[in-house]
Amino acid sequence: MIRCRPAAPSLALLVLLAFAPAVAQPVSPPSDVSFNLKRSFLAGLMTGGTGGQPVGARWSVSLRMGAHSAVHGLEDDCEMHVAAKLPNNRVIAHPAGIVVEPPNVCERRVPQIRQTGRIRKAWTDWFDDNVEGKSCVATGFPRVFTEHSAGGEDDGSNPDHVVEIHPATALSCGGVTLDFIRQIDVFPGMRRITDASTLACLERRRLYVRQRGSGSSVRYEFLEEGAQGGNARCGNFAIVDAHVGKEYLRTLTNGGDHLALAQAWIGESGPFPLKIYTYQGTPEDDRIAGLLADPDETKNIAMRLHGLLTYDYATIAGAVQDAHGAWLQPSALRDYKEIRNPLALVVFGEAVD
Repeated sequence: MIRCRPAAPSLALLVLLAFAPAVAQPVSPPSDVSFNLKRSFLAGLMTGGTGGQPVGARWSVSLRMGAHSAVHGLEDDCEMHVAAKLPNNRVIAHPAGIVVEPPNVCERRVPQIRQTGRIRKAWTDWFDDNVEGKSCVATGFPRVFTEHSAGGEDDGSNPDHVVEIHPATALSCGGVTLDFIRQIDVFPGMRRITDASTLACLERRRLYVRQRGSGSSVRYEFLEEGAQGGNARCGNFAIVDAHVGKEYLRTLTNGGDHLALAQAWIGESGPFPLKIYTYQGTPEDDRIAGLLADPDETKNIAMRLHGLLTYDYATIAGAVQDAHGAWLQPSALRDYKEIRNPLALVVFGEAVD
């Protein structure tokens, strides 16, 4: 049951951003760096959407697709992982891998997937024939997270990476487009981290940024601290009680999805500021759109949401820009600067208890 909460102070909503490829080779980070991102990646996220607008929750990029995994079970993440590289092996981050993750393929098929026989074999057969080794355009959320930054295999489906297209909302290969929006949903038994881990993540995770390099090779180095081990690990899927008021809502120009700055609760603990992204065509997005259209300025809604944790690329970019959207000078980022409230939740649906 969702409990009523006292109103939290208003919080400013950061600007959205987009993608453009970088060309220089990766730089191995010092021991005090968790990962790095190229400025060109963040800069492009500001203009890669419709009409030069931000990408919102739908980053589209041409990729050379590599190995894919089997279909994971619902107790894992119900997805497939597909390794990918940018054209000419351009690198936008360290670790340098990119992974594309179509959602809920253990539960649903899109029309192009064979409708008879075992669902897992139908998906893997199609990806064997149409995706692996091919050039495709992948679209989906530009997730930045360190969940798989170490321990992967360079020639496998899950190389070391911090950049994902997750969830993938579409994949176009050889003139055929798979639309994954209907796949974005929640099923009983779907994996998620414990409430204790979610609370530790929202309460204790910290992210810091500094700048290195120059010219076209500017990179941002990140140090993360807190919620990193044992039962306090800041992991993949999570459930939160989200309370949303009208003053925190935005319609994303690229795709008509929505962004809200919610007040998140974990049991009796909270509120924590948490950006949430919802996809057009999902019931949760319909509720956000309805709230936005409601003339009652005091209206708010509460939803118990199951979604994917991520560092919010817009919040990251806002931390390395000034109030006018210009990149900060190197002197302003010579030492680590804390990024306030770096986490966001990409909503898959209302939680199934």
